[in-house]
Amino acid sequence: MREEDGITTSYLYDRAYRLVAVDGRNGRINYRYDRAGNRIEEERNGQTTLYSYNSANQLLERQGVTPFFV
Repeated sequence: MREEDGITTSYLYDRAYRLVAVDGRNGRINYRYDRAGNRIEEERNGQTTLYSYNSANQLLERQGVTPFFV
């Protein structure tokens, strides 16, 4: 995808059609998934964010941040 200023953003998907990388204006972002298809890791600018899920595949934690469900 090319933006108006000429910057190109590229998206890379795996065989299961999950987004595994984005290359763009702010560098590269890499994603990893577990066997259930949950995103478990995001690496951006040398920093890694980890995600954990319960047995129902609901997000429990994002690198120390616990989401609040209503």
